[in-house]
Amino acid sequence: MDDRLPYNEIIDVCLLAGKIMLQNGAETSRVEDTMVRIAAAFGCGESHSFSTPTGIIFSLDGMHPASKLIRVSQRSTDLHKVTLVNSISRRISSKEMTPEEAYLRLKQIEKAGMGYPMWVQVFAAFIASGCFLIMFQGQWSDFLWSCIAGAMGFSCLLYLHWLLEVRFLLNSSPL
Repeated sequence: MDDRLPYNEIIDVCLLAGKIMLQNGAETSRVEDTMVRIAAAFGCGESHSFSTPTGIIFSLDGMHPASKLIRVSQRSTDLHKVTLVNSISRRISSKEMTPEEAYLRLKQIEKAGMGYPMWVQVFAAFIASGCFLIMFQGQWSDFLWSCIAGAMGFSCLLYLHWLLEVRFLLNSSPL
């Protein structure tokens, strides 16, 4: 590794990319691979990543060895954010981004509220509940009532999660 490499910046970019991916539904092996590839693209051939669903450990070996750990406490599924991180990783690999540019772009992705609005989530629960009724051979005459019950149930779940913030009610923040 080169003495001029910004080791801490590279570690921060790798960890932020991994954190965003892990929080938004990427599997741990994909998170680890992406982080190691980003480090390699920045000229750090000796890097190691260990990822679990609740945390990431990342280290760079060489002239200035360093390791960092981050904890991931909230997870959801937003594969669009995972795709955006992958595109940044590809741009880094093709030498189109510096560590500073990559970090700023990753911060923007992390802060972006790309989830669906509350009304869309409730509407999706409304439709899904009716479709499950039919799929399990329910009566068409109960379709509307099933839709209403599903929307009300999901609305209550969102409200209770907002009110109590108890993790067992909902695996992650709905927004």
